Amino acid sequence: MISHVFETNIQNLNFAIFGVLHVVENEKVNPDDQIDLRGVLCPINFVRTKLKLEMLDSGQVLEVILDDGEPIRSVPRSLKEEGHKVIKVEKIENAYRLLVRKT
Repeated sequence: MISHVFETNIQNLNFAIFGVLHVVENEKVNPDDQIDLRGVLCPINFVRTKLKLEMLDSGQVLEVILDDGEPIRSVPRSLKEEGHKVIKVEKIENAYRLLVRKT
């Protein structure tokens, strides 16, 4: 019961903050590339993510590591506005891991 409530709250939080309705948990997604942006301030973290995505082909997945706070609130939203799909958001240690599929 508690785990179901926790899981539902996490999914609602992901939708509210990141626009991610379904967080992929059972599906293993192997990123095609990775960028660690811990310590990088806004909007530079978004610019670096966008440049990295430009190097990928459509359909490929980029793993992005971001700090809590403004970066995790802004970057996923900006990526969605650019037309990309945030397919997974997870908390890791003192940061967040995003998986973004290039459109």
